[in-house]
Amino acid sequence: MDALFINRYYPSQKLFEAFYKKTSQKYSRIIGIAGLAVLAVGLFTLAWSGGADLFFLLMGIVGAALCLALIFFHKIMARSAMNRTLKLHGGKVFQTTVSFAERIVLEEGEETLTLDYSDIVDVVDCETVLALMFGKANGVIVKKDGFFKGDLKSFSAFLSKKLEG
Repeated sequence: MDALFINRYYPSQKLFEAFYKKTSQKYSRIIGIAGLAVLAVGLFTLAWSGGADLFFLLMGIVGAALCLALIFFHKIMARSAMNRTLKLHGGKVFQTTVSFAERIVLEEGEETLTLDYSDIVDVVDCETVLALMFGKANGVIVKKDGFFKGDLKSFSAFLSKKLEG
């Protein structure tokens, strides 16, 4: 059966950032900001009470670094994903094509992945992309403005029907 919808895009760090920001890393920013706030209150309390010494200062610096890593974790994950993509294809960026018919077929360079609609556990709207999630951190990216065949509105209706049955 011919594909009813075809979506194409070139992988980029910005694309991966949109994906990770709303999928597997959606709470890391909140946790990081809360951690910085708790850390700041703790350090100010220690400093005010005169209990701050070099050890607590070093622990504060390490804690702040960890909290900042959480806040920017989606960027770290995006960079890692882009590096994996480049490594997989010998440093080249190939166009990704996602075809939707009876099954979902993702092609990138020489690599092909075939998935069933029943494997989708969630669909996440990530601003510029849709993430068809097949687990907590694994998903297929569908670029909203990347339809070569079909359009986003028709695809959304098609996907809803596929996910119902």
